[in-house]
Order: sequence, then structure tokens, then C-alpha cells
Amino acid sequence: MLKHGKHSGAPYQQVAAEDRKYCAWVLREERDSNQLSHNMKAFATYLKQQHGGLMTVGKHAAKFFNELMKEDPEYAIWVQSLAQPSAAMKELAEYIAEQQQIREDDQNRKRPRDDSAPSGERPQRPFKQLKRTTAQGRRFGRDER
Repeated sequence: MLKHGKHSGAPYQQVAAEDRKYCAWVLREERDSNQLSHNMKAFATYLKQQHGGLMTVGKHAAKFFNELMKEDPEYAIWVQSLAQPSAAMKELAEYIAEQQQIREDDQNRKRPRDDSAPSGERPQRPFKQLKRTTAQGRRFGRDER
């Protein structure tokens, strides 16, 4: 919750949804100066963690980075192809690269690793036989033969 300023008492989420110009100002001040209060720095951190940043130029001005990527993925690809991006485009390109790395890391964590298996094949895991007994002492489950 913001503690002072024109949005005093408002939750971060509400301010982000209702006043993009204010969000742009906070992010710019956080980047360019060291004059923000602790609370305003916390709001800037919230904006970066939840939305990545805010476009301030071009056809997607006033869109959060995460919104832009969902709505126009081709634009995100174009931004990454720029040889000498402007500062605003560079921030977006860095965010896109971070998100791609996070997705790759998540996919790698979900995938089992076995260097001995040929590529494209799922490694075989040893099967554990269940040996349980009924109340009368008889075994059920898979029998060893």
C-alpha cells in the first residue's frame, strides 16, 4: 500500500491498474535517481516483479511488459532482433530474455535427466514390486517368478 503522495492509502495493484503514467514516473525515478522513499522503491520493485516494467514509447506505450508479451509476441521477437535498441527497448529486451530463461529452466527441471539414454527417448526406471499381504497372510500384487 502506498503511504504518501496522490495515491496514499491505495494498494499497489490498484495503482498499477488505474494510473500507468504514475507507474512510469515511479519506475523512471527509481532508475534515474536515488531520491525515492523506501515505500516508493518498494512500489517500483512490485511493478518490476509483477509486470516486468512499463513501455513508455511506441505503439505499446503504457503497457506493462508482461501484457505486451501476451498480446503481441511478434513485437517481442522484433525487439530482440534490434541491433542497437533505445533504452526503453533495451529494458524490454532484457525482460524478454529473463522470461525465456525462466521458462527454459522450468522445462529443464520438469524433464528427467539421464545422459545414458539416447536423445529423444525417456530413460527407463527400475520397477519396484509391491509385496503386501492380506489379513490372512497371503500375498497380493505382482508375484516374483
